[in-house]
Amino acid sequence: MKRVLRVACALAICLVAAQAQAVLDKAKWGMRLDEIKKLYPSGEVAKIDDDRTVYRLVRPVGVDSRALVSFFLSQGCGLDSVELSLIPPQGTFNLLTGAVSGMTISQSRKAGIEMRRGLSDKYGVESPSSYSSGTYTFAWVAGESESVYLYVEDGSESDNAARVVYSPKANPCKLHRADGL
Repeated sequence: MKRVLRVACALAICLVAAQAQAVLDKAKWGMRLDEIKKLYPSGEVAKIDDDRTVYRLVRPVGVDSRALVSFFLSQGCGLDSVELSLIPPQGTFNLLTGAVSGMTISQSRKAGIEMRRGLSDKYGVESPSSYSSGTYTFAWVAGESESVYLYVEDGSESDNAARVVYSPKANPCKLHRADGL
């Protein structure tokens, strides 16, 4: 049974990585909110503050898993980061707050190990990792234009997560202007 669960978890992590790539292939750094909405019309907009907006949606990952996808946009500069959070099969989520629940400490650690392995296979050697307040942080450089971060949180039995954040190395305002958008 443990072997089946581990294989299922590994498959879900691989599918999250594939989902991330599919999202990143469509969305481009510096895109405006209306452009993101055209690509992904099923999401919800949440205002973070006067200068930041987040657009969230849920995407299927495999047969029984899902990922919460969050597009973070800066006013005047557009899309500047994308976050994918694994939602466990029995987990719940809130599109407006971005909260994901239902992942145990054991599940977040296993997901983190598999995601770390997959990201290392894809991007090579990671930067030095860190640990602070229940969160392990791992980072990679993705080519010449992006940085990739993996956050594995194991703060308490009810507050755990495994999420990947993609962000451009260059200022999104410059990317936005260069694309002529």
